[in-house]
Formats: sequence, C-alpha cells, structure tokens
Amino acid sequence: MKYTGLHIKVTIMLAGAVMAMSGCADHSYPGEEVISSSLDKEPLHGTFPIQPSIGNSQLGEDVGTRVSDMKKELWDTVYIYSYKKDLSTNYTINSTDDKNVCLLDGLMQDVQSQHGKKSMLADDEPYLTWTNNPKTVYFHDNNQPYDMFAYYLDGAYTPDGNITKSDDGIRMEITVNGYNDIMSAKAAVTEEQLTSGSFSEKDKQAIIDMSFSNITAAWNIQPIFQFKHHMSRFVFYLYPAREDVGNVYIESICVKSKTRGVFTVASSAVGNMGVDFSQEQEKVDMYLPEPDNTPLVKDRYHPITEGVDFSKPVYQRPYTQVGGALLLPPGESEYVFDVLLKQEKNGLVMFNTYPVTLTASGGAYEPGNQYNVKLAVYGIMDIRPQVTITPWVFGGSITIDPDEDFENSYN
Repeated sequence: MKYTGLHIKVTIMLAGAVMAMSGCADHSYPGEEVISSSLDKEPLHGTFPIQPSIGNSQLGEDVGTRVSDMKKELWDTVYIYSYKKDLSTNYTINSTDDKNVCLLDGLMQDVQSQHGKKSMLADDEPYLTWTNNPKTVYFHDNNQPYDMFAYYLDGAYTPDGNITKSDDGIRMEITVNGYNDIMSAKAAVTEEQLTSGSFSEKDKQAIIDMSFSNITAAWNIQPIFQFKHHMSRFVFYLYPAREDVGNVYIESICVKSKTRGVFTVASSAVGNMGVDFSQEQEKVDMYLPEPDNTPLVKDRYHPITEGVDFSKPVYQRPYTQVGGALLLPPGESEYVFDVLLKQEKNGLVMFNTYPVTLTASGGAYEPGNQYNVKLAVYGIMDIRPQVTITPWVFGGSITIDPDEDFENSYN
C-alpha cells in the first residue's frame, strides 16, 4: 500500500470537517432535561441510521480525488465499536448483553466476532458502509449519546482470542510485519459541523455533550473518524556522493525489529489509545519492500549520476527512492539497518553489507512521524546517512523535494 502526505477534506452529510477536539469527550449523559430546555428543535419521530465517515479537512480538493486517495490507504476492514458516553461505562459489556451500553460491536452482525462491527470505505463516497448484515444500524430513540471508536489493522489481523475487554477499555495483541499501517480514531464533533446550522453557543455545547446520538444524527451531525498512525515510517533515498557510484546497487535493506504489541482500540481515556510494544523483547528481521509490499526488486536501485552537477552539495543532487517504506514500532531509541550493496566493476561482482545506525534525535522514534533516511553513497564500502523528519498524516498525495520540504533534520 502506498503512503502519501497531507490531510484530506471530506464532507459528512450536510456538514464538513475541521478537527476541533472538545474537552467534553468523557462527559456523562446530561439527561433529557438538557435536550428539552437547551435545544429549540421539533420532537423526533423514529430513529436515524448511524452513518460514519472518514476524513480530515486541511485541503479543498475534489471529493472524488480525496476518496480515491483514501481508498489507497483504507483498502482493508475498518472496525467500529460504540459505547455509552458515561464515565461509569464498562467495556466488558457486549451488544448481546445490553444494547443500551454497547451500541456497536462485531456480535451484532451475521458473522459474529469480538472485534468491532466491520465496515469498508464506500466507492466514490467518504462514508463507511457495513460489510456484514445488518447493513443499516440505528441510534436508539432515547437520545443517549455514544462514544465512537474505529481502528484499522491493515492486514495485521488478530483472532478473537487475542482481544481483552476490561472495565476501562478494549485491547488486543497484534503482530506486525513491517508493512502494516496500524491506525485508530475516536470521533468528535467538528467546528464545521457546529457552524453548519444556526446554533447558539448553549446549543453548540449541548450538541457536543449529546454526540453521537439519535438527536444529533437528525441534524446531520454524524461521527467523523480522523485516523492517527501508530507506527513510525522509514523511507530511504539514495544520493550520489561521487561520479563513479552509478553502478552501486541497493539489493536489500533489513532491520531487526519488534513485531508484537498490545493495541488499545477503545478506552475511557483517549490518551491510552495506541500500540504498546514495550513489553516485547524478541526482534526479527524486517525487509524494506516495494510500494506494493512485494519483495524489493534486485538490480534496480542505484544513485543517479548521469547529468548531475557534482559541484552542488550532495543532498541537493537528484535522488532515488528505494522501494516503498518500512513501518516500525515507535518507542525505540535506535535502529540499525543493514544495507546490502552490489557493485559490478571490471567484470567482477562484489557485495557488501553496510550497517547504518540511526539514533532518534528526540530520545525515541515517534508514532505518526515519517523518517526520511538520506543515504549519500561514496562507494560499496562507504555510505553516510542523514535523517529528516516530516509528519506522516492520513490521506492525500504530494511530491516532496526532500532538500527543500523536509522540516527537521539530524545526522
């Protein structure tokens, strides 16, 4: 799967999306009297469907393009849990136990699972559609607000036996392979949703407190999931340090990495959500793949030397990106990449494995960051690295000049 930069703007029914996390995410249900006294609305008749959406609104791009970009990333199942918005909510309760506490989970579908209810990004729409019956699910007519949680495993599926539900959250043991983009989100009312109607300040606060519920769905205020990446992304670029390195090829890039962690996908405290790899000690080899996650093609990646102005500084010269990206567990202070080099010279074929040690400048590699590893190739026996950091954000596409656009760098 290809990963690209920049955020996406999407619309949800009649409302757009600009992220504005409120401080009310953990408020208890304020009660029916708040609804009747604060909101000057007609009484509701019937119930409204739950229609979640994906997105981020930093760009005003064409909707069709944005959805196409999102589908490149969200090609797999998005799982959704929803629990009663109340500090006393117990996450061990399933929808089969009490539907008023657990609004959504994988037990309320024809193929039952302890995971969240399965959904996929709809074709040509920024909406998520349910992939298991029932294909339409509704809010309750009592206007109880619910927290909405979504998570994405990107192929790193974990069986039901690895899922643990406790009184304060839902966690699962996962195993990653270097390609899995692990993401999650908790939906929150956006500023653009609040300004889409003629709401008073008092009404806006009530909408925040009552999201997400039957009454907010009636006003086209539905959950929008803005995903956060929980892995660190490493991308590799080759630069020619000398004129005679055009025949030096990168055959593979390998790193020893942890593969097992605990993924908190729903929690009464949002700050606890994410993946914890700290308890794992074993490390295994992970190899840089092609952009489609197939093995790196041999005899393809070498520094560009033809037509290069070697009077320019090395990192202002043309570069070659090697393969796709490695998605590695955050929290490590150091990674050592073994770069296998091949050179054909005077009829001889030579190989050399060159270790590239990268130490995190901030003490540890962070989730959601892209680390651009720039390798200056001086020969088969000499590679000198430099690392730059850019945000790795969900959706969109852009071409980046690493020398002009990369924000932070360290050696």
